[in-house]
Amino acid sequence: MNTTWISNTSVDILLAEADRTFPLETGGVLMGYVTEKELVISEIIGPGPDAIHRTHSFTPDYSYQEIEVARLYEESCRKWTYLGDWHSHPRQKWPNLSAKDIQTLHRIARSKKARIAAPLMLLSSGQPTVWKLNIWQWQPGKLFRSRSRAVPLSVKVY
Repeated sequence: MNTTWISNTSVDILLAEADRTFPLETGGVLMGYVTEKELVISEIIGPGPDAIHRTHSFTPDYSYQEIEVARLYEESCRKWTYLGDWHSHPRQKWPNLSAKDIQTLHRIARSKKARIAAPLMLLSSGQPTVWKLNIWQWQPGKLFRSRSRAVPLSVKVY
């Protein structure tokens, strides 16, 4: 994959949600498409109305997210698909995936329902007005000596 893109609108939605729930965690779903040379995050789905936000974790409203994924898939004429998840780490200065985040990426990669072997995990860390965004991608089939098979990607905003 040469270039990873995220829409400016998606960044705005994600940061507004992180601000809204600060100092609690929040998150959601990444939707978009993949070409031979690009990975494009076109839309952000939020946590949903029945999500549970905590200091160091959150539980999404899965029913809401499934409906939104299906709606965006149909509205995009089946172009946009599920690419992975995003969430916030409030007050964390260094944007790093937790062990639970890495387990989540692995679980997504193995899920037949998710239909993506190399899912993304976007992380917003910090606090309102100073959020840092970083993104990782699961690397299936590679042997790593470290605890993670997730590699960081650079992202461009469009």
